[in-house]
Amino acid sequence: MIELPLPGELGGISLARAIRQRRWLANASCVFSIAAVTERTARRYGTRAERYVQLEAGHVTQNVLLMAAGLSLAMQVAIIYIPFFEDIFRVKPLGLNGWITVFGFSSLTFIIMEAFKYGKRFGNSPLLAV
Repeated sequence: MIELPLPGELGGISLARAIRQRRWLANASCVFSIAAVTERTARRYGTRAERYVQLEAGHVTQNVLLMAAGLSLAMQVAIIYIPFFEDIFRVKPLGLNGWITVFGFSSLTFIIMEAFKYGKRFGNSPLLAV
């Protein structure tokens, strides 16, 4: 969480200049900002106000990230399965053998992780003996 100084505390530095000093923020493609007035929340919730504000900011951020992940997945599917994009990006959808290979490697990772969890729970995993 970044706390920016109050307007009188900037000492003549503009907000844009204060943000540029944080290189990771200045180079970002997209910036999503959440502002809150904890004093207003404190009137209703008292000492829990700061925790509630941060919790609500987390809820809002999660929704934004879920929308971004959904949009990313939709764009990937569109690029692979819409014929117009297949020609532009020179991609081909996976056939049956390709999907079997993907699920085979994915399930292998799943089986190994489940074996580790079983070994931690019961202490007799052959993978943990290595």
